[in-house]
Amino acid sequence: MRRAVRAPFGVDRPPVTSIYLWGRDRSHLNTTARVLAARLDPKFSWIEAIPPETSRGEEASAERFTLTCGPGELTPMPGVSPERLWAYLKPRGQRRAAAELEEFLRMPEPIQRAISSLLSSERSGPRLLVIANVDLVSAVDLGRPRFVSGFIEFLNSHDISILVTATGRPQLERIEFEYSFTTSESLPQRFRTDAAVCQWGDCDACIVRLFPEGELVCISRLVEDPTSNPPRGRVPGWAASH
Repeated sequence: MRRAVRAPFGVDRPPVTSIYLWGRDRSHLNTTARVLAARLDPKFSWIEAIPPETSRGEEASAERFTLTCGPGELTPMPGVSPERLWAYLKPRGQRRAAAELEEFLRMPEPIQRAISSLLSSERSGPRLLVIANVDLVSAVDLGRPRFVSGFIEFLNSHDISILVTATGRPQLERIEFEYSFTTSESLPQRFRTDAAVCQWGDCDACIVRLFPEGELVCISRLVEDPTSNPPRGRVPGWAASH
């Protein structure tokens, strides 16, 4: 992966993207997610899966949408059949709208609420949805190990970026995300840093340059000589497999 030249912070507008952030320590991971999210969108929306015995809370305001819920509440819903939706929308010639609405209705209710909040916000800047602790959801929805990645295209098409956090080893759906970040305790000791580490992503439109070096660093910066410019895709084997 090529180390991009860091531009002055604030020059570039954050791209619409998808980020998978994983690590070993849940508290550290989610603290890191909040720091990175605030850099991409100061008014980011936050949905967090929590164990059933943990108290829940909600904060919905013009400034930020925050919701904690049980893992089971973040599993996809049955939705409505495409045929029924099309029967309703056909007289209006809205076949594409029927498909999009059907996709939206299959999303978990908390995510629907967050999307509605993001789309109703009167702002021209970026929109970011964070879904924390997706590993807890996967544990109760074994039949759909890639449930979150299925929302990426829908969200991006509405100019909404998505950042998810997963504690432990990465889930299978990580490969569907444009970027993979990790906290450095997941890396060998010699590569430890206080910043989160970008393992892969679009180096031609590198997102790393939008962050101060103490918050996010490219894996190539830790592996290669800082003065070098390694070719795209040159990533250590352990980095790609972790």
